[in-house]
Amino acid sequence: MILDLPDLCPQTHQTGEKIISDASSKLHEYYTEVLRLQNYAARQAKLYKLANMVEQFTQYKTEVLKAWSVFNFGKHAFPFCKFETNYYTYRNL
Repeated sequence: MILDLPDLCPQTHQTGEKIISDASSKLHEYYTEVLRLQNYAARQAKLYKLANMVEQFTQYKTEVLKAWSVFNFGKHAFPFCKFETNYYTYRNL
């Protein structure tokens, strides 16, 4: 997932990959040692599905904000918070 962010410097990519690796190890340990689940693939599949839904929603919002900036629907046409619109504007300057 960190690979989807091309604007980051190599050190940030390395840090992101380390965080993902550490989190994966800790999650595996939690499932096998604490919950004592040997087969936790169903839970992982739900997490992947949730992450995919978030990605699709983010893509949708980006497309709506692109349309908003191109067609100038007005300041209050979409119920996005100021952070979202400012971030979109910043990313697309």
